[in-house]
Amino acid sequence: MSRPTTADPKIVAPTPPPFDDGPLLSLQEFRERNKLSRTKFFELKRAGLGPRIILNGRVTLEAERDWRRAMEEAATTERAKLEQARRVELAKRAGRAAAASPLHVSKQKKRKAKRRAT
Repeated sequence: MSRPTTADPKIVAPTPPPFDDGPLLSLQEFRERNKLSRTKFFELKRAGLGPRIILNGRVTLEAERDWRRAMEEAATTERAKLEQARRVELAKRAGRAAAASPLHVSKQKKRKAKRRAT
């Protein structure tokens, strides 16, 4: 009696159950659903802040939920709040500087009047 080989058609290896991770989103669908540009998506991914991606370049709905939760948590940290306050202060300073400029739109009439007078 010969020993069966894997090439023997009588011996069939058991097939694993199909891998089903639920509905999958392509990277483009994920970006559209989360309003991310392609550039921003890959910046987040490079920084280690992107969603879990399955081998074939897809994102599960569960991974999307986890990613959103992580982004919300990151946005509510003390550091994020301080950064937001800093940006608001910078914007206020820039607005005041622009309004003080002689080229500001609110001073257009004065400039035109000076040109006509000369």
